[in-house]
Amino acid sequence: MSGGHGNPNWNYEETLLVYELLLKHHPEKAPGPSSQEVKDLSDYIRNLPYHKDQDKNEKFRNLNSIAMKLQNLNSELTGKGLSSSNKLDSEIVDRFKTDRAKVTQAAEEIRNGVIYIKDLGDQEDDQDEVLEGRVRSRVHKSRERRSLRKKKIKEVKAKNGELVCEECGREEDKSLGDISECIFEVHHVVPISEASKVGVKTKLSDLAVLCACCHRIVHARM
Repeated sequence: MSGGHGNPNWNYEETLLVYELLLKHHPEKAPGPSSQEVKDLSDYIRNLPYHKDQDKNEKFRNLNSIAMKLQNLNSELTGKGLSSSNKLDSEIVDRFKTDRAKVTQAAEEIRNGVIYIKDLGDQEDDQDEVLEGRVRSRVHKSRERRSLRKKKIKEVKAKNGELVCEECGREEDKSLGDISECIFEVHHVVPISEASKVGVKTKLSDLAVLCACCHRIVHARM
């Protein structure tokens, strides 16, 4: 979806990072396009793995774009000045208010998640994610698909004599032959806010083998 000027709409993660910068200066005046902080943030957001290159033009999240978003968020926060803020701006301001610590924590989680995504080289897009942002879901699903899947399945087979869902106990349908494992998926049970931290390694004990049905239910509860 275009966010004006041929560029994608602002998403939760991008907007939250700009809001972090706004609260850093609040209640003083928000930094303008000539600010080094705005330049640094623009460079960072322009390189985030959320939008395809072909969907962006030269004005994508440039200095003026970041400065305008700062003004929109500030107007939403203070109720002063002209604003072209959107629903997402309103939701973020309403959720965090002036709680700088909470915003910083959320922004740090985004940055940690981005590091993990780039390490994995996984930039697939999901369309059904909610306000909390795409980072948690992307990192979570990416890690589940890595080589540990095979090791975990092998461990469960060795323990039970066959492959079973560790939630409901469903057994694999051996009549399906070589594709009998397809109904099972590997779920990461450690909270992403912990497991996405730099230096944290995933262990087999952090994983669970679930049938597709149980896996969907677990994700729906996240």
